[in-house]
Amino acid sequence: MERSLQQHQYLTTLESVELVGKSAATTRRYLNKYVALGWLAKQGGNRDRTHHLVK
Repeated sequence: MERSLQQHQYLTTLESVELVGKSAATTRRYLNKYVALGWLAKQGGNRDRTHHLVK
C-alpha cells in the first residue's frame, strides 16, 4: 500500500481494499489505525474519502 501511495498522491478506501485483499471493514480499521498513528491523513467525507501519506 505504501508503494501505491508514493506512486499516486492518495488512495480511496476501495483502492485500499483491493490492494490489501481484506474486507472493507478490516481495511477501514487498518486505515483508521494508521491515521491515529499519524502515518496517514484522511480527507473528504464517507463516500469520497481519500488517504494521503503524512510527510
